[in-house]
Amino acid sequence: MKFSFSAYYYQGNVNSGEVANSAKIANTRPLVYEYADFLNSRLIFTQSEVQKDLFVSDSLFKTNGHLTLSVIKKAEERPGMIVRLYNGHVDDELDDTIMFEKTITKAELVDLKEETIGALEVYSNTIKVPTQKHAKFVTVYVEF
Repeated sequence: MKFSFSAYYYQGNVNSGEVANSAKIANTRPLVYEYADFLNSRLIFTQSEVQKDLFVSDSLFKTNGHLTLSVIKKAEERPGMIVRLYNGHVDDELDDTIMFEKTITKAELVDLKEETIGALEVYSNTIKVPTQKHAKFVTVYVEF
């Protein structure tokens, strides 16, 4: 048997300790997929020469960290991306801001089917996320 154990120490209540964000970081490893070609239902990885001049680290966006990041993915039927956040605090209503590194051309509040609920205002590539009650989530669609 194999077990993993994490301990998180903080002083104060669950909300001030940002337990939801810390648990998300400890329990969720990023899922990364390698691009591959398919041939006759067999998976074949192409090995082409690629210049290795990528940054050691980079950032697509930053948040204030009030809400917990749940999903970052490409939108299903549109060219932009989906960012989903949720409120992991107990009995607190929270909002957040998302500060993007790229220039935003469109920002919308969407539902789980990625259908538009309403437009979001963008100021200096920053979006203010609406206030969320405990255990509620918000989904944002963004185009660059």
